[in-house]
Amino acid sequence: YRRQRQMCIRDSSGATFGKLCIKIAEHLKLDPGTLQLYKDPKFTTKASYPSSSFLSKISVTDGALFYVKNADAKIQVPPKEEEKKTEVKPKEVKKEVKKEEKKMDKKEQKKELPPKKVCAHGPNAKCLNCAGVTDDEIREHVYEPKCDHPAGGMCPKCMNKEIIKDAKHESFDHFLHEMKLKCKDLHPPDAKCHNCLPPTQVLYKLKPGCKEHAPFPAGLCTKCMPPTANLARQSYRHVDYVQFMNPEEIQSFMSYWSNDFAIQHIAYLYGYYCKDPNYNEGVRAVVEAIYEPPQKGEMNGVFELDDKKEALVDAIADDLRLRRVGWIFTTIDPDLYLTSSEVDKMAKLQHKYCVEHPCGANVSMFVTIKAKVISEKGETGLEAAMVSDQCQAMVRDGVFGDIKDKSSFALRTPKSGEVVPAVIYGKTGQVTDVPLDYFVVNLSHGSPIDKQGHNILQYFDFPRENRRVPIKKEDIKAYFQKHDKKESKSYLNFHLLVALTEPLSRAALHNLISAAIDNKPVPSDAITMLNGYLSHQLKVSI
Repeated sequence: YRRQRQMCIRDSSGATFGKLCIKIAEHLKLDPGTLQLYKDPKFTTKASYPSSSFLSKISVTDGALFYVKNADAKIQVPPKEEEKKTEVKPKEVKKEVKKEEKKMDKKEQKKELPPKKVCAHGPNAKCLNCAGVTDDEIREHVYEPKCDHPAGGMCPKCMNKEIIKDAKHESFDHFLHEMKLKCKDLHPPDAKCHNCLPPTQVLYKLKPGCKEHAPFPAGLCTKCMPPTANLARQSYRHVDYVQFMNPEEIQSFMSYWSNDFAIQHIAYLYGYYCKDPNYNEGVRAVVEAIYEPPQKGEMNGVFELDDKKEALVDAIADDLRLRRVGWIFTTIDPDLYLTSSEVDKMAKLQHKYCVEHPCGANVSMFVTIKAKVISEKGETGLEAAMVSDQCQAMVRDGVFGDIKDKSSFALRTPKSGEVVPAVIYGKTGQVTDVPLDYFVVNLSHGSPIDKQGHNILQYFDFPRENRRVPIKKEDIKAYFQKHDKKESKSYLNFHLLVALTEPLSRAALHNLISAAIDNKPVPSDAITMLNGYLSHQLKVSI
């Protein structure tokens, strides 16, 4: 016996499959946990998708039909008059009662909520502690999640519901998918146009070698001329969260700067990228080490000097399974969030450290950390950001001229045989001085309270390189008075390894790091070279 009923659900294009199920359950006044959706009226093909899947991604468009089946529905069918009544024996009644009691016990066990403060996630997530609890019960339960950052930081766990609900950025993959939908049926799937071209692939300069006409300025067409740059805030970001896995690294950098705020500093961040479970298709940049290159700091900036060890430092990071994921700079300028010089530097670094995305475009996940003074008492704070892909492409193609104003970019005057694109800024229209506010993409940041053995580097008590006081042989001796030289994990100190590029050959250092990562015995040749260096008997030139 089956009761049929038709209904219409209206929803936005950005809704998820989970929200659709909840709406259907509300209309039918059913428990969402018992709701089952099918694609056909015979209930043979079940509509099973992840709750977080966007309807547009699973091809659920306007007019899509679903057939609802309620697992717990029990509709009594009236018995026919000719059916004979059967007598129920007392023993059979007891058996049925026991069966029902067992079923009720199992249901109660599944619905039992974990104690408060056990779960460290938000109301829409699940873990091993609450795996048997339904989604509705999870939402009703009051959790007190533990945040993994120091005071002053912010992450998705401690953001209030309004901030999470009004999140400004989507994932890059979802952005590309929505762009492609605009061009559906307009051109072949493997073709691209200005509507679906990733922003980093847009060329803001004259395309050479156009075969449609004579070379510019004798000829010009829409295929080779640069497009108009319509400035808009970037709706997506390539990195959502920056995590300082080892707070000792950032504390050392900030303490050194706080000794004299008049001297500014920069450093490069080494770490890796991973998925961020707090965001839909989120990406997290995990910082393990901070390397300070040779530099000359002044009140208003820093001049980088030639770094003879740059290749060796990158090789050490590669052996540690790390890479450059960003940079950090200090400033005492209280007027602007980011100046034009800083935005220009960010765009150039992001372009330098681009990676190839599966869509074929070169994108950057190179983050920027700004260290600044936030109070008259000398308290400091951090800001995490990137510049938009549009800004990165415009700086790459030389759209802007020399920096004369710290709050805006000025369009460059084109030379002979060049074309500079027009720039449209909101309701203002075409501009020659371009404000910076549309170029900045904000990120969240923080540090873990408990690393739980996830960090690669273990020690941080070795002097930093390229500071006022140079590193000496006595610093290495002092380090191994505190740590066992024959213990491989003693070498999981980034700054010690940079110093060991002097006594050890590249091959010996590589084998030493491999042994430390895999927790194997220290190679004997590394011990021999190190002992010889410390006893003045052996010198190795790199």
